Amino acid sequence: RPYPESAPNPLWYRTFAAGGIGKEVRLTGPVDAGWNAFASGARSAADCCTSLPTKYYDGAKRTFNQRQKSNLMGLSGPYAATQDFVRRVDGTRYDTGLYPAVFGSLVATLNEESRTVTIRDLARPSATPLSLTLPAGPEYWAGDLRIWGDWIAVSSGYPEVGYTAQVINYRTQESHAIDGKVEALGDGHALVFHYGPPAPGLEEDSRTVELWNVATGEKRPVPVATGFRVAIDGVGQVAWVTETTIEVATLPGTGTSRPRLLGTLAPSSFRAGRAWRPELDTTKPLKAGTLEIRNANGVLVRSIATRATASGSLRGLQWNGRDAKGRKVAPGSYTWTLRAEAADGTGPVTDVAGLGEATGTVKVKR
Repeated sequence: RPYPESAPNPLWYRTFAAGGIGKEVRLTGPVDAGWNAFASGARSAADCCTSLPTKYYDGAKRTFNQRQKSNLMGLSGPYAATQDFVRRVDGTRYDTGLYPAVFGSLVATLNEESRTVTIRDLARPSATPLSLTLPAGPEYWAGDLRIWGDWIAVSSGYPEVGYTAQVINYRTQESHAIDGKVEALGDGHALVFHYGPPAPGLEEDSRTVELWNVATGEKRPVPVATGFRVAIDGVGQVAWVTETTIEVATLPGTGTSRPRLLGTLAPSSFRAGRAWRPELDTTKPLKAGTLEIRNANGVLVRSIATRATASGSLRGLQWNGRDAKGRKVAPGSYTWTLRAEAADGTGPVTDVAGLGEATGTVKVKR
């Protein structure tokens, strides 16, 4: 519902699933109308300007405040992209270069001079980065780079002359050139803006919005007026604002990939007998599953049940460093693996690259 622009506005969120839209849940800390909101699964953030701290939330709980020297540009799992670095929501900073685009722990950056896009995994700093060179001709700007899964998109042009965009699978090199500016990229689709001259009585360039299906080339208009917000969740749903409502729709034939683990927030080590509490964020809702924990020899020492999650974010997990019989495990490195199926039937959750299992390690100390 609309609020007066002169007064602080409440922050809130609503869940959305096949059953409908949930109740409004208020977040702590009102904001002014000029603030921007970001969301990924259960996580969200509110950002205004470099003079005020960015507010990070997990569900209804404010988890972190951070004053930053550059504005927030995106949130994907526990990773937040600013204009010149990436910050994990626990405060960890990654100096990635200017205008990083994030998909979970995957970060893409563009060298405008060489037209080279580099993709690296912040969760695997020793892994060799991937790179590709964009087609010659257009003038690319790093701030227009987007990434989702195996795909990147980068736009070139200006509102006065129009935009074109390159959408490329950086693993297979499949590429598409489309008219318009790609504002957001999702699983098999893109949110594309087209600009025109200002409407009578308005200073802002007019804008039309469409959803583009990568596989079929089909374009579907989004009936959002110029000046109103529109966003996608990356797995087939689009939402936009009107004068009095928020509208939500689904783009058929998209969001068909298996769920991916965007990131994990957890201590790297703990003492047996105490609690290790990982927070896992994935790209889509999951059915109930298990978190398997194995020792260095691959022997299963504990299996922890995970609940179904409508947001794709798993919370409330805990391991006390004991095996299934209640005995403290030996000190050393242990591997955990999340085994859960997508609620929409697209398959088991994978790592952020979509190439292997959703897994990680934790060290148990004496």
